[in-house]
Amino acid sequence: LSIIIWLSALAMPFQTVLTLTYVTLLAAFIPYPLVYGAILDNSCLVWEEKCGRRGNCWVYDADKLRYSLHLITVIFAAIAGVCYVGQFLLSGRIKRFYEDDLAEDSTDEQDKYNSMTTITEALSVESIQKIDARPEASRF
Repeated sequence: LSIIIWLSALAMPFQTVLTLTYVTLLAAFIPYPLVYGAILDNSCLVWEEKCGRRGNCWVYDADKLRYSLHLITVIFAAIAGVCYVGQFLLSGRIKRFYEDDLAEDSTDEQDKYNSMTTITEALSVESIQKIDARPEASRF
């Protein structure tokens, strides 16, 4: 897929979003149905037999199913909570990171301002000296 040069600035964010979306799909939405399906299969008491193959579950152990489904849901919620707390604790570093950049930028801007002021002052002093050095007749 070729992208026109001036569209590449627009294409990069879309590529990043699509990549993150695919990673999220693979990491989040695929394992959960497998885990919950395994819980349902383990809670089955009576399986249908059809042509020598296992079919649908006819009777579930209600207590085992209830406890297993709730336990795995609580475990996943706890893992998510730990990730959120970790994200919250580590997010302070991002703020400090940007503050450091702002401090460096302000120092750079101050240095640029100081050097420009020095150059301007030197030019203005030199211009005044040249004007003073001209003969009286050439002024105005």
